[in-house]
Amino acid sequence: MSQQPPIDKSDWGEGPWQTEPDRVDFQHAGLPCLLLRHPNWGHWCGYVAVPPGHPLHGADWKTDERVGSLEAHWGINYSDPCHGAICHVPAPGEPDNVWWFGCDFHHLTDSAPGRVAFERATLPAEL
Repeated sequence: MSQQPPIDKSDWGEGPWQTEPDRVDFQHAGLPCLLLRHPNWGHWCGYVAVPPGHPLHGADWKTDERVGSLEAHWGINYSDPCHGAICHVPAPGEPDNVWWFGCDFHHLTDSAPGRVAFERATLPAEL
């Protein structure tokens, strides 16, 4: 598992993101789960992994219509095997060749403090 480097939040202003972790690993319903803060925009992305033998293991979120039936915040927009920060340390007896599905929380009213800081720094003040 590759950890993402520390996120520089110095321009993001005050908010819970200043003291929250940027990665949270946990299990739900017996499946590995992961929350990652986006390093540039600061919004959360959520992932859940399914083991080999699961009907959706290996399914592509863009082309497999079964993935569209999964409920997630604004829908699933990620599927891939473990790589980079989107991976985990398997628990004893848990496979390491899981297949991750994910969604991001950067829509409409979602909080993205890095995006707000970027806009504050780059857009004209009169907007």
